[in-house]
Amino acid sequence: MWGYSKEELLTKTVVDVTHPEDIKKSLKYTRLIDKNKLKHFTLEKRYVCKDGHTMWGRVTVSTVCDEEGNPIYHIAVIEDVSESRLASQALDNERLLLNAIMDSTADAIYVKDPQSRFVRVNKGILDKYSFTTPEQILGKTDFDFFPADLAQQDFADEHKILQTGQPLMGLEGIEIWADRPPTWVSTTKVAVRDYEGKIIGTLGISRDITDRKQKEEEILLLNKSLEKKVEARTKDLLLKNKELEEFTYTVSHDLKAPLRGISGYSTLLLQEHADQLDNEGKGFLEKLILSSEQLSCLIDDLLTYSRLEKREVTFSTISVQEIVKVNLDQFRSEINSRNVLIHLDMTPSLLQSSYDLMMTIVHNYLDNALKFTSRRTQPEIWIEYRDMDDSSLLSFRDNGIGFDNTYAEKIFDVFQRLNHSGEYSGTGIGLAIVKKAAGLLNYQVWAEGKVDIGATFYIKILHQKHL
Repeated sequence: MWGYSKEELLTKTVVDVTHPEDIKKSLKYTRLIDKNKLKHFTLEKRYVCKDGHTMWGRVTVSTVCDEEGNPIYHIAVIEDVSESRLASQALDNERLLLNAIMDSTADAIYVKDPQSRFVRVNKGILDKYSFTTPEQILGKTDFDFFPADLAQQDFADEHKILQTGQPLMGLEGIEIWADRPPTWVSTTKVAVRDYEGKIIGTLGISRDITDRKQKEEEILLLNKSLEKKVEARTKDLLLKNKELEEFTYTVSHDLKAPLRGISGYSTLLLQEHADQLDNEGKGFLEKLILSSEQLSCLIDDLLTYSRLEKREVTFSTISVQEIVKVNLDQFRSEINSRNVLIHLDMTPSLLQSSYDLMMTIVHNYLDNALKFTSRRTQPEIWIEYRDMDDSSLLSFRDNGIGFDNTYAEKIFDVFQRLNHSGEYSGTGIGLAIVKKAAGLLNYQVWAEGKVDIGATFYIKILHQKHL
């Protein structure tokens, strides 16, 4: 055991083989048994082996006496307990580490027995309950600290864990105290098992989340307040938009009659009294007629724009290819006179949409492409249509003047023109009409452009029912 031979060991004393730190304790018991004050004793101590290493042993010493009871000699039985001693030390270290971990957190950590009585607690729970020693809480239950309904819920949760072994994670609940305001906690509870896997209790960890709950309540109240403000402002904005549209419609409608008079009388003057006018006068009348026509177009577009809001959207089975063909026929005279090359790449299909609104969108997209290719020697327009999984994509690409892509979103706003109004005809409302019509159908529109290269205008058609 110690590495000595029998002969070597017979030359040694107990002190010779005892660890220096344990000699005093060993001699104390040896003297007591020598004086016959002890009949036997058991002691765990360290022994120094021949090779110098230390061995833990459990020594049991008994006295053998003569017939008169006088000690004759001692019998010692020594058991090597190094492994069990090391295991015990490791267990003690684990226990110290666990205690350090439990007491280093502000969270409340506790262990309860099957009757939901506290059997182990950390410093966090003592602080929470305003206790100074574990004895003030050990052996008690939640019924000793909280209202019956809250305590009963905790008891039911723990009973469920004892029955099923399933943990309860992140339970949020309120705690009612007699001497302070209520607090909120987030609690996780798991089963505690013995070495055989049998459930012998529950372990709980509770974190105070009162601050978080208060902030959540503040945010909730703030959101409700903001929602009311947004709702009120949205209602006010819708009302103002409606009033503006009604005003636009009324003004536009009322302007049509006097405008027709101005244009009509100017034309009569030019046709029937031209001989009484000099060239300058004729020029003035021609400009007046042209301005009247431009203003008439503007009024028509304003009326179209304002009427869109009042239009009832009805869906039917339509062919996008047919709508494009109808619009091309409407512009056929201009297309032929300017020798515009039209490239069609369209997948034949039917879908559910609004015929009138799609006609409006295609008409304005095509009109826009023709308008801004008017100064090209060889104007070209590409019209493409593709079906996708849940939508279709229709695009109009041209080799016109294009635009700076920075203003791609602005281009769909009312009266937003990226070129000087005198350079190209138009009212600046066409693309706004496209955007509004598409919005009524929940379709998406956007544009891409490069200055002096051309532009592409898109509409993404969401399928209502793909046939």
